[in-house]
Amino acid sequence: MRNAAAAAARRAAPPPLLPPVRLSRSPCYPHQVFLPLQPYPGHRPPALLTAYTNAGLPAAASRLFDEMPARDAVAWNARPGTAAYAFRGMATARFAPTAATLCTMALRPGCCVENSRSFMDAFLILGRIELNGIALTCALTACSATANLMYSMLVQCKAVRHGSTSQTILCNALIDMYAKCGRTMAARIVFDQMACRNVVSWSSMIDAYSCHGHGEAALGLFKRMEKVAPVVLPNEVTFLAVLSACGQSGLVDEGGAMLHLMKRQYGINPGPEHYACFIDLLGRAGQNDEAWYLYCSSITTRSELSGSICVAMLNACKANMDVLRGNKVALHLLEVDPENPGSHVLISNFHAVARQWSESDEPRRIILDKGSLGVQLIDFNSWY
Repeated sequence: MRNAAAAAARRAAPPPLLPPVRLSRSPCYPHQVFLPLQPYPGHRPPALLTAYTNAGLPAAASRLFDEMPARDAVAWNARPGTAAYAFRGMATARFAPTAATLCTMALRPGCCVENSRSFMDAFLILGRIELNGIALTCALTACSATANLMYSMLVQCKAVRHGSTSQTILCNALIDMYAKCGRTMAARIVFDQMACRNVVSWSSMIDAYSCHGHGEAALGLFKRMEKVAPVVLPNEVTFLAVLSACGQSGLVDEGGAMLHLMKRQYGINPGPEHYACFIDLLGRAGQNDEAWYLYCSSITTRSELSGSICVAMLNACKANMDVLRGNKVALHLLEVDPENPGSHVLISNFHAVARQWSESDEPRRIILDKGSLGVQLIDFNSWY
């Protein structure tokens, strides 16, 4: 009697507290954390699925999912594999998708690419889901990643009917989506109709103009942004978008003024990306001497040389046929980023333009010796 009561008490007791384990992406980490749960048969928390997936063990996560005696909507949302498979599985198991399902499906890699029909099926049932701005923003992010304008406009219509268009985060996603789809006028309409704009809103709209070569419009919007200060102040991303816009339109004087303005008035120290953008601007304008002076000054003022600065300077040397300086920059680039195949290709192209054929073959030989990234032909012809 006493043993039976003790056994019943152990079964009714909650699981013991997990031992403190240092967070890690090691494959052993999920085993270390959930090993104390093994005495409780049938206990398969959905968090364990996520832990196995993040640790790089999708096969173990799939096997664990198949062994679960009962699967709820949380387990299906955490199910490893393609988003289309998980969505069809929920439909088969008669689980109603939720807003979390849409977010999970939208943020999985290649959701719109892998099966656009499955995403359309998910969209058609949005009328039965209690939506929020976060779920709609996730859907817009997934569509804008592939520049899918049709699905993006459908999601926007759903947001209008839901009354979520006043949310700043959703409007920022709309601006980014229309910019990636090449609709800068539509992005500007969304921007002008926003009730509350933050620094992301201003930066996204300026970057939209920059990506499509509207440098004057980007500068005009930045000057308008300065008038609303100190309510909204530009940050590093804002100035990078403005410098990129100047580079696309050849506005050398305006770009130099922005580089000084960000440090003098706003106290923002230019980073490697800002210097690289302005060096690229000077190179496009044919002012290679000024670009070289800025390149050398960035080397002396920074403890580490940035690969982006070297790439910009090497492109400037290639455009202006400055072989002597280009050879020096190529050596710097190999020291900074020797494992990047793009650096070797750029160096090879520079030597080819300079008709240095022996130096041009060497970087390509290094790439061939390393093999293609992620794909390689093996001996028994099993590569397709």
